[in-house]
Amino acid sequence: MSGWQAWVALAVFAGAYVLIITEWVHRVTAALGGAAVMLGLRATDAQEVFFSAATGIDWNRGWR
Repeated sequence: MSGWQAWVALAVFAGAYVLIITEWVHRVTAALGGAAVMLGLRATDAQEVFFSAATGIDWNRGWR
């Protein structure tokens, strides 16, 4: 993640958090809206959302 992407992610997180705390919108709407903004600004992509070798969940690993 580059520098501008980190700042965008922080701003989107803070905005969604404020919306959730103040209950101006439903928390699911705030979370999905934040995800849509991140994808719309191309701050992240679908591959990185579902798997990142450094920080993500390996969905192919399965249950033990």
